[in-house]
Amino acid sequence: MNPRLVTHFRRATLTAVLLCPALIAANAPAPVWAQTAAPSNPPPANDAATPTSPLADIRLPEGAFAVTTPSFVTAYTNLLNTIAHKNNLQATGTEAWGWLDPATKPDEAADIMDAVARKLRRADYTYTPATPQKTETATITLFTAKSADKSLLGAWRLGKQGLFLGWCILKPTAGGGAATTTPTQPNTPPQTGSTAQTAPAGQTTPKEDAFTRVSRVTSFVIPGNPDRIDNEDSRKIFTKMLQKAAGETQVVGDVEAMGWRGPAIDEVTAPGNVKEVVAALQKAGYTYRDSAPQAGPNGITYTYFTTTGGPKNLEGMWRFSPGEHSLMLAWAPTTPAGAGGVAQGVPSALTGIALPNDAVAVPTESLVNALTTLLQRAAAADQKKVTNVEVFAWKGDAYKPDQADAIKGAVMERLQKLGFIAEASAPNDGAAITYFRAHSGAKAIQGLWRKSDTMLILAWGELTAG
Repeated sequence: MNPRLVTHFRRATLTAVLLCPALIAANAPAPVWAQTAAPSNPPPANDAATPTSPLADIRLPEGAFAVTTPSFVTAYTNLLNTIAHKNNLQATGTEAWGWLDPATKPDEAADIMDAVARKLRRADYTYTPATPQKTETATITLFTAKSADKSLLGAWRLGKQGLFLGWCILKPTAGGGAATTTPTQPNTPPQTGSTAQTAPAGQTTPKEDAFTRVSRVTSFVIPGNPDRIDNEDSRKIFTKMLQKAAGETQVVGDVEAMGWRGPAIDEVTAPGNVKEVVAALQKAGYTYRDSAPQAGPNGITYTYFTTTGGPKNLEGMWRFSPGEHSLMLAWAPTTPAGAGGVAQGVPSALTGIALPNDAVAVPTESLVNALTTLLQRAAAADQKKVTNVEVFAWKGDAYKPDQADAIKGAVMERLQKLGFIAEASAPNDGAAITYFRAHSGAKAIQGLWRKSDTMLILAWGELTAG
């Protein structure tokens, strides 16, 4: 594959496709060039110049090469899947192909498109194209192709970089009808960085699937469908870097990291990815402030940023490596170390929050073991176990029983500011113990409160598979 093609491919091109009119109805006449009779000669041998499409089971015109760069295929997949979903269908098995020669020869591009249409018809497909639509950078032609046992949805793109074909198999969604009608184009573009926002009160946040990346921190769709970076070593490194950037006055919560990779990520496209995410933040009510880029080894640059004004304050960073063709984003919610005007107390290594009102760590082994047993018993109800247990207490002259609810509320509020969602159970064991769980995108916690006249105890640990 010629990397120049993909390196200069721009995600905005496929986004612009979504602005074209609806696909034509199934019974509308196809253009003249698409109705040309199939040639009488047999197809050529399947060699390097005439690869076969596994998806359509036809031999492609000479010069075709498979495009396998993830970012390129993902862009096509997102487009086709959006159209399919609007028609109660699902898109599967996306393929992408390219031809370099037609970069400056539109007539040759038309010949290739014509040849594919003929090959599909020879394979007993009904080929139905839409009216070509011109954007600033390319001409896009959507089409469907249907046989007795398969329905395809595809998109041609002709631009300065060449001719590209992306297509997929259409299947009915669960509970939906068969894919028998020509899909219609969505009335509005899918939610992307410039329009995404957190869901209003009473509505659910966007749902993540193979084609949609939803941030665990901000709850909106991240443009470009980046890959998640969930390995623990990377998260620890990002956490350390963000905590250093935030300073001693802020506590960094659970870090979320993701990345865009591939030849299409370069000095031109990477700033575009950043702008799309910033636009999404601003649409959701955040105020974004970044620092000057910092140079690292091997041409890598780091740009730190903070946000205010949104549902939560964020500390974040961008890592761009032109040599690796990668752009990484790491961010986390922050909370003041000593929020609410109370002493910071002991920081929780498990959750990242600062515990209020002079909490102290409980080192007594017998008490820790007893509380761990209770946590394990609660976790076992869902075939899980608890690790990394922490135990804290509020006691002594500074503690009064009527302060317990305020302390609990402060802890839960700080968890929520760091991206955790808490779920409390009814009090247990004579109202002395209350169990709860809290989970963020990267971590789940089993906890309990134990209240007495002289002490309030908090015990929690990380929930893992049993």
